[in-house]
Amino acid sequence: MMYREKFGSTTNGSRLKRFSILKDSVATLISAITLAYFSWVFEIDSSVPDFFYDADAPRTLGYVTEPNSAISFIRPFLFLVSWIPNSLKEILQSYRAWCLLSFCCILIAVLVFLRIFREINIPLRNVGFLITNLSLLCWTVVPDTFILGITFFMLGVLSYGDGSRIHRVTLSGIFASSLNIFLLAPWLTAHILLGRKTLVKSVGRAVPSITIVAFILFSIQYLQRFKPPSERAESNSSEMIKSLRDSSYYDPSGILSSVDAMGWFHSPFIGMRENFVYFFTAPWTQGYSYIAGTWAIDSVFLPFTVLLTAVLVTLVSYFGIFFMHRKYRVFVSFAFGLEIWTCLLFLTYSSHPFLFAPFLLTSRVSGLIYFVYKFESLFIPLILVSSILTISSLQFMP
Repeated sequence: MMYREKFGSTTNGSRLKRFSILKDSVATLISAITLAYFSWVFEIDSSVPDFFYDADAPRTLGYVTEPNSAISFIRPFLFLVSWIPNSLKEILQSYRAWCLLSFCCILIAVLVFLRIFREINIPLRNVGFLITNLSLLCWTVVPDTFILGITFFMLGVLSYGDGSRIHRVTLSGIFASSLNIFLLAPWLTAHILLGRKTLVKSVGRAVPSITIVAFILFSIQYLQRFKPPSERAESNSSEMIKSLRDSSYYDPSGILSSVDAMGWFHSPFIGMRENFVYFFTAPWTQGYSYIAGTWAIDSVFLPFTVLLTAVLVTLVSYFGIFFMHRKYRVFVSFAFGLEIWTCLLFLTYSSHPFLFAPFLLTSRVSGLIYFVYKFESLFIPLILVSSILTISSLQFMP
């Protein structure tokens, strides 16, 4: 009897092991096909300004050759980070050095994720949700700073702890906003949400972080005088802003319209329906047929089946976030802050909101991973759907 029970247990264990190997193999195959198709279809010409969703590749690669040009009020620590690819420029081309930086950031983000969720066993095959993700594939090979921004935000989440120690909160706020000052808003929202029961103490813990960030920004204002001129980037940016202002969608009223640096802002009611759709389809797909020189709200929607599928995947990720809200309250609060503020970006800033899709990677990919942790049988279908959305989207790119 004991032998039979032991034998049965061994048999079941072997079946589970074979099934796990099969799932790993299928996930790897789907990821490999997606990556191969992306490499075959997606054409990169990093010498063309704004060649993909307003990404200014020449300006970004200029940070590699001349780190002083990376001095930025919007990205406080970009100047420091740009020295990493700069140190590799003698070995690698500027483009490859920047892609290596983006790839390293992805690895760091994955390690941070595993550290945050170390209490549960998350198989490595879940990385497939990144490899089959349109946004991550695009912004890894397109030189820009969005992957860097969300990686340092994740480091901020890891540094935060439970929010009770002021030095960790301070370090967290600095990390979270270091590669994109906008990310200070979702960080502060999460911090206030977590400390709402002791609001005065919570605000007090945030003061040192905000003060230090403000000091850094004022220092950057001074350092701007040492920034070399970049006529091509500035001229290109001015032309794009002028094009936006000349379009029928630009609202010339308001205080922001008189400042070039804020020229990308527009009323949230302009193209609201389209931008909401784009928000809920990102980062799985861009939501519209991309044509260079055409604004997102002037573009043609992707087929309804693609849009509906992408929205459903987003809803599934929201379920995953909901399932983890008790056990990982801190992470969920930061994910909530990111979702709310990134939605505001989609509605009010730029002509191609898919620029900000990497900011949604932290919450939505994490939500999917936790969802399949709860419902493991849905792993292969979801990773397959993510791959299909990416491949479908590539059909509508220039």
